[in-house]
Amino acid sequence: SGKTGDPLIKDILQFRKALSYMESSHPFSASFGPADTRKKFLRSAMLLFNRLSSSMPDTDDDTVSYELISVITFDKDGNVDEERKQALEKIFKPEKNGEIRLFDFIQSCDNVYKEIRFFRAAVENSSQIDAMLEQLANVIFFFLAAIIVAAILRFRVWTMFLSFSSLLVSFS
Repeated sequence: SGKTGDPLIKDILQFRKALSYMESSHPFSASFGPADTRKKFLRSAMLLFNRLSSSMPDTDDDTVSYELISVITFDKDGNVDEERKQALEKIFKPEKNGEIRLFDFIQSCDNVYKEIRFFRAAVENSSQIDAMLEQLANVIFFFLAAIIVAAILRFRVWTMFLSFSSLLVSFS
C-alpha cells in the first residue's frame, strides 16, 4: 500500500483477482476439486482426504499425518515459513500424535469454506450499499443543481416548491 495508507492500484487488482478466485467453481485449487456448492465442496474435501491418506500406507484410512499437509509451509528455498505454519496449525489443529482424523479435516476445511462464503457475502453487501449511496448522492446533487440553475434563470424556486408541496399534501 501507499505511504499514506491508501491502496495502490496493484493492491486493488490483487483484491479483485482474489475475489475472482472465490467466485470460480474451484476456489481452493483445481487439485482440491469443485467447491461452488457446499455439497460439491464436501465431496471434494472427502476425496482429497482419501488421496492424502492413501499416499501414506502406514496410517489408518481415517487419519492423515500432519507432516504430509505441512509440506505447504515450506518456501521456495526449503525453509519453513513460520507464518504459514502457524496459520495451518490454527486451521487444522492436529492431535498430539501429529495426525488429523477425517472428521477434523473436513470440519477444518468446512470452516475455511464458510469464511470464504461469509467474506463474499460481506463484499457483495458492501457493494450494494455503495451503489445505493451513490444513487442517493446523485439524486441530491442533481436536485441541488436544478435549484441552482433555476435560481440563476430567475425562476421563483420557493413558489414552485410551495405549490408542489401543497399538491403532495392533498394526495396524502
